[in-house]
Amino acid sequence: MATVSPSWAYTLQLPHDPRAPGIARATLRTVLAAHDLTRLAAEAGRLRIGVWDSDPTVLGSYGILRQGRGFLSPRRARLPPMKRPIRLPFLVAVALLAAGSVPVAAAHTRVRTPEPLGVTTTAPVSAENARVGVLVRGGVHYCTASVVHSEGRDLIVTAAHCLTGSGSGGIEFVPGYRDGRAPYGTWAVARTYVGDGWKGREDEDSDVAFARVVSRGGEEVEDLVGGNRLVAGAGLSPVGEAVTVVGYPRARETPVACTNISTAYGGSQQRIECPGYSGGTSGSPWIDARGRVVGVLGGFQQGGATDDVSYSVVLGGEVAALYGEATSG
Repeated sequence: MATVSPSWAYTLQLPHDPRAPGIARATLRTVLAAHDLTRLAAEAGRLRIGVWDSDPTVLGSYGILRQGRGFLSPRRARLPPMKRPIRLPFLVAVALLAAGSVPVAAAHTRVRTPEPLGVTTTAPVSAENARVGVLVRGGVHYCTASVVHSEGRDLIVTAAHCLTGSGSGGIEFVPGYRDGRAPYGTWAVARTYVGDGWKGREDEDSDVAFARVVSRGGEEVEDLVGGNRLVAGAGLSPVGEAVTVVGYPRARETPVACTNISTAYGGSQQRIECPGYSGGTSGSPWIDARGRVVGVLGGFQQGGATDDVSYSVVLGGEVAALYGEATSG
């Protein structure tokens, strides 16, 4: 079988943790997406993961404790809970790709510098970040929203709890807001779309909503800043891949950004560990390596009770149906 020539590899230093191979695979998928080479994983039929451990101690959660004819699962092995992985010693995981022949230039011309995982920084000024902005009511920004692609080119997505509740005055969307300035103008919200699950009982699995904004001078908001594709539908929204969350804390006048691997939280929610996501970041888009919205900060505890762990609804069939209503209405 032909392979990429010359071959290429990515080396990761990971905490001493049995989840290292899974993290390596998730990272490799993200790398392939950054190269626009996601097709190679399917063509290859296999991803080879090698792990070298600098610590000779075998972790219990690999299942080394025998019970009868099988192995103890991590849960039954009663390992201590680990909220954040320890720093040392390291596992070194190398992910190698075996695939059909592709031009070397194609594998290297679209490389993006990987972001450090779990580190929150000020979001840079960019065309992509201009699609994210603040929701303003009564002269105060209180939530985050972002432009998503639609036929009408006038649609934003946010958390449902950001578009309901009490408040004086109408709601406005300010894309690319920074230091009190609105470089792309202020857009009045004309109509909101909130699911029945949230309207009826504030179901945390329904904490996603859409809004259409009024055009300005014959121009729609997506014409000005562009819009991200939304991935929603049963089994379509990916969990376990790297996502970047961009949002506006109320205490700041600039947006923050953080990239990390999302993880499942129950069957209908997902979570991410990123510090500094305080009040005001509800509605922040979770954007994957291909620039698609795969989550919206909200859901469980309306996005989380602490600043360092945030949640999102898994964007399933209910969100897809609501998006369809918003784009056809």
